[in-house]
Amino acid sequence: MERFLSVIARFDSATEQTLVGMASAAGVEGLDPHLTLGIYEQMPVRSLVERVRRIARRWQRVPVSLCGIGVYFGDWLGVIPRVDSRLLHLHGQLHTGCGGYSARFTAPGDWTPHVSLCACTPQRLRSFVELFRETRGEIISLQVSERREDAFVLLSSFDLARSAGKGFPADEKILDSSQKKW
Repeated sequence: MERFLSVIARFDSATEQTLVGMASAAGVEGLDPHLTLGIYEQMPVRSLVERVRRIARRWQRVPVSLCGIGVYFGDWLGVIPRVDSRLLHLHGQLHTGCGGYSARFTAPGDWTPHVSLCACTPQRLRSFVELFRETRGEIISLQVSERREDAFVLLSSFDLARSAGKGFPADEKILDSSQKKW
């Protein structure tokens, strides 16, 4: 089995429980809901962990709306988040901060954000269409894991700060349109 590092976004517990509940009702057990932000095949472990730590330290929690169901890579069923500037900004900063080492399918411009559920069959797809409801929550942490044989091993986890803000980096001032100068 191929070994690689991954950076994932974890959701708040209510969002995770909702996704696990929908999956369980459709006959899928053992779901560990997360959003993969990057896969790194050649980056040294310590370097990736330190870079993700620095990025997470600057970010506040990111609101997320899991609003659709999708089939991707031909045979995988997943939940699709609403893609907004916050999610794209987090993803972009991660890849800029990690030096562009990311693998195909997770690099900016080649990334399809999704929460993997299971292999797609017609029955599972019907079940998810019937059971699915939009779920709103937050991305609360970034994690670094390593794929070893048939399992992912958690290497580090970094919480994002709580805030009533917009989920952008804590040290970045967000200007509304009346304040922007061109």
